[in-house]
Amino acid sequence: MIEKLVVYPTFDCNMRCSYCFYKKNSKKYLSLSAFKKAFKKFIAISKNPSVVFLGGEPLLNKKCFMKFIGEIKRKRNDLPITIFTNGTLFDKKTINFLTKNNIKIIISID
Repeated sequence: MIEKLVVYPTFDCNMRCSYCFYKKNSKKYLSLSAFKKAFKKFIAISKNPSVVFLGGEPLLNKKCFMKFIGEIKRKRNDLPITIFTNGTLFDKKTINFLTKNNIKIIISID
């Protein structure tokens, strides 16, 4: 049974660490329509779903990330959500958004 949807909003990252395989400057971003399609299929087959956002840096496209969260909350408000981030793109609005939506935050320290 599939219980975790791992979402890569982008493989791009703002850190460019020399040892990281994501350092290739990928400017491709997951679209909202592609996310909706995958999420709909995932919810249909999962009994105990959760969503994890990874990257590169998932917050490079905050506007789209926030729309992804909005879509999740509209369909399943109780669904656990986690984001792995380097934490460099946090601002007050982003922190409030993550807190308000009960998103678990994991910060990598490189």
